[in-house]
Amino acid sequence: MDDLDHELLLGLCADARVSFRELSRRVHLTPPAVANRIAALESAGIIRGYRAQLDPDRCGYPLTALISLSMPPAREAEFADFITGRTEVWDCWHVAGPFSMVLRAGFADTRAMDRFVKQLQTYGKTQTQIIFSAIKEPPVLP
Repeated sequence: MDDLDHELLLGLCADARVSFRELSRRVHLTPPAVANRIAALESAGIIRGYRAQLDPDRCGYPLTALISLSMPPAREAEFADFITGRTEVWDCWHVAGPFSMVLRAGFADTRAMDRFVKQLQTYGKTQTQIIFSAIKEPPVLP
């Protein structure tokens, strides 16, 4: 990956719907050259997909929380089955430290969050942090 690829990725991170023509103008390449570079980045797995960035409040999830879960390793497969397909869970990471999993999830209200956390507590100890606001999002290349 060179500096031109990095510039293309920055452009796509800012707006995944930007045209090849606009990207080509920014990096001083032809649109076919930009298309070829982006196809190569996709083939290499650097670009894993394109998504719409949704507003959680307007989608019915005004409450966002980070939930840490500490559980025995023997329960991880069972937990993975439980968490897969849960629409309120947006991210789930297996992490090092005092907790084994960290989830980012959205809820309609505190009652919904409480019900979900109680289900998580069948797997182990939880710690919940409610997010008031985002300082930086979404992830962008340095």
